[in-house]
Amino acid sequence: MKQAIVIIAIITSIVLIGVAIGFQLDQPKQVEPVLSGIGGSPYNATSSNSSIAFVDTLLQEGYGTFGSYVVTGANTTWFDVLNATTTNVNLRTGRKATSTIFRTSIPASLAAGTYTFDFAFTDGLYIDVVTAGVGTSTLTWK
Repeated sequence: MKQAIVIIAIITSIVLIGVAIGFQLDQPKQVEPVLSGIGGSPYNATSSNSSIAFVDTLLQEGYGTFGSYVVTGANTTWFDVLNATTTNVNLRTGRKATSTIFRTSIPASLAAGTYTFDFAFTDGLYIDVVTAGVGTSTLTWK
C-alpha cells in the first residue's frame, strides 16, 4: 500500500511540473529586433549633400549595427558596406578575404527613401566608395 501511494505521489508531481512548464512556455514573449538595441545607444549619422560626396571611410571600429541608408535627393554614389577597418587585405586582422567581410552594396541609382538594414558588424563599419558622386543622403549606425 505504501508503495502505491509513493508511486501515485511521484506521478502526480511529474504531471504538475509538466503542466507548470507548459504554462511557462505558452506565455507570449517580447522580442526586440536583432541587434537594434546594442548598448541602448542612439544611432550615429553622417550625411552628404549636393556638393559633398561620400569618400572611403571607416565609420566605426569594433562591433555595432548598420542601421539604415536614407536617400533624400538624387543618389549618384555607388558604395559597398564592409565589416572591416580597411580594404587592404594585408592590414586586416586574420587577413580575411573581401568575400567574407562584404555586407551589402548600395547602387548609384537608388530611389529616394529609407532603406533599413539593421545588420551587425564585428570588426568595423567601412564604407568603400566604388563610384563617387553627390546627392543628399544619410547613413545611420551604432
